[in-house]
Amino acid sequence: MRDDLDREKWVDWLRRTVETYNWRLHAWVLMTNHLFVETPEANLSAGMQYFGGSYTSYFNRRRYARFVRAGVEQPPPSPFEQALAGVLVGSDAFFGRVRRLLDEKPTDRGVPQLDHLRGRPTVEAIKEAVGAHFGVDTSRWTPGHREDDASRAVAAYLARRRFGHPAGKVADALGYRIPSSVTRAVARVESGNDELNRTATRLESTLN
Repeated sequence: MRDDLDREKWVDWLRRTVETYNWRLHAWVLMTNHLFVETPEANLSAGMQYFGGSYTSYFNRRRYARFVRAGVEQPPPSPFEQALAGVLVGSDAFFGRVRRLLDEKPTDRGVPQLDHLRGRPTVEAIKEAVGAHFGVDTSRWTPGHREDDASRAVAAYLARRRFGHPAGKVADALGYRIPSSVTRAVARVESGNDELNRTATRLESTLN
């Protein structure tokens, strides 16, 4: 039993068992193993099986509901949130080797995501450029602080979508609590107005 609701249910199932099996309940203590009952019909085993099974079924259903609720409210991060350019998952050493190989190859317009794996600005450089463009103090970009303008979202969009930095790294640099917040910021820019997208494009050109 974890809380008062669990205790209330325990007492309720005890009441149902006493009524169903015609027990005479002389005393009980709200613990897991303290009952003093008389069973005129010699059905203690059946009654205890009914009582224990019913309460256990309730408890497991409620515990599963807690588990599902926690998963909905705070879903675990997707491993692909850390994917470089949205296509690669691996160590920094692996990313470095891929970049070196790409530097020796011509640009493939059929796979534009590969461009994000070539040389690119750091997240800090992106943050500085976006802050200067919008005229904002980026030191205010901290967990729990909400920005009224789209500056931080634009920085997240550029770092994540245009230059392929991992979501976790972007979240740390831009003051987001969790990587999924970066994903929501990117979606905000992608669903924004044309002027916002043109601003992101202009900033990307200055950073290249």
